[in-house]
Amino acid sequence: MEHKESIGLKVGQFGKTFGEYTCRMASKCNLPRGSFRLFPYLDVHRDEDVTQKNLCEHTKCKASTISVLIDDLEKDGYLQKFKSKHDSRKTIIKLTDKGTEAAHQIKSILEEVDRKIESVLTEEERETLISAFIKMSDILKGDE
Repeated sequence: MEHKESIGLKVGQFGKTFGEYTCRMASKCNLPRGSFRLFPYLDVHRDEDVTQKNLCEHTKCKASTISVLIDDLEKDGYLQKFKSKHDSRKTIIKLTDKGTEAAHQIKSILEEVDRKIESVLTEEERETLISAFIKMSDILKGDE
């Protein structure tokens, strides 16, 4: 019987490699811990009232983890928190100018990662890979 490599392990290895690469790039650019997970989301949703709950859902992290991260990033001047105008129980999280600048750096880094990956893939392989990731994500989401 032929041995097949585990898809899950390969996806996990890629995720680890991707995470390590983005951490190295963040460090080179003096970007703070957690910025790759939060800043692009906050930048895209800058005209919306983003809450800690939204960030937890986006990152799949615990509220306590996100809370510490938000506090650290606020102290460093990347984020600001304020009460919602519509619901005083909600705290809204926004990027500062410094945070927006960092989000744009991250976008450039992620575009460079895409270029590196796409340089070794044909267009057909790229489309197949994207389709496979969508299918795998969808089937695993169904088990939640």
